[in-house]
Amino acid sequence: MKKLITSIALLSLSTVALAEQSPRNVVERPLTLLDSELQVSGALVYGEEHNGEDHWKLAPQIAYGITNNLSVSLAELRYRFLAREDNKSGLELATSISYAGHLDVVGDDDDLNAGQISLLGKYVFSPRTAVTFSTSYVEWEEEKDLGLDKSEMRYSVGLQQNLSKNLTFLASYEYRDLDDFVKSSANSSSIGLNYALTKTTDLGAFAAYSDFDPVENGYASDDMLEKAVGAYVSMRF
Repeated sequence: MKKLITSIALLSLSTVALAEQSPRNVVERPLTLLDSELQVSGALVYGEEHNGEDHWKLAPQIAYGITNNLSVSLAELRYRFLAREDNKSGLELATSISYAGHLDVVGDDDDLNAGQISLLGKYVFSPRTAVTFSTSYVEWEEEKDLGLDKSEMRYSVGLQQNLSKNLTFLASYEYRDLDDFVKSSANSSSIGLNYALTKTTDLGAFAAYSDFDPVENGYASDDMLEKAVGAYVSMRF
């Protein structure tokens, strides 16, 4: 009986071990996690505000694949409606609803929060090269006392390029078309390196820049960083 129980336990463990996992290659990974896949990650960020002050920030994240096409994280619900066959070359599309951030209003105890709906895309040319892109509508909470109804459109494009078997270069650019802000537009960009240490663990480093200045719009300076560098670790189970 004990041998039977042991055999069943070993078989169960083998089944788990053989469960499908996201590809180790970042370029080939889908826009959503796989069914029952859990991702836990954290980033340590050092950045400079537009007023010159420096800050350290810790950014934790957790996400879970409800199905192969539906993922949920701390701030986003994402659904993939067009998949690439076997996660190989081709076009992939998804949509998401997410929390887009907040701004602290100077001289007021309230925060200005934003929600976002997005169309996300990825085109994989080969196991070495992929481009990503997105279009998002962001709605900020209305500041009725100021007669403002802030919103924006965000457009982004990115590159994923393998430099070696497990090392990938990442780059992205985002343009923000702002409505009812002091400036009519803003830009941000980032570059980074991702090293796939194992099939389920990534290590990475990045640098980012944004020209959106919260202070000139009447918000606290520490809400958004002008320049930032950081490192992260991500694990999938």
